[in-house]
Amino acid sequence: MKETINEICTHEGGPLDEGEHNGYNLKCPWHYAVFDVRNGKVSDATVWATDLNSYPVKVNERTGDILANPDAKI
Repeated sequence: MKETINEICTHEGGPLDEGEHNGYNLKCPWHYAVFDVRNGKVSDATVWATDLNSYPVKVNERTGDILANPDAKI
């Protein structure tokens, strides 16, 4: 089981899909909040934002389909 995260920053709605990705860190392009892409947790150094929602996903290796359940709690 893998996880996916929201693409909108919890601080002021910045577009995380336009952010800087470095290793497991994703930096918001607007105010530089940093999130762990593995679970959506905000960095301890980013006190102005909160954790992103994280959703379980399954990847069908045969077809490449990605199945997400945004209602599931992690």
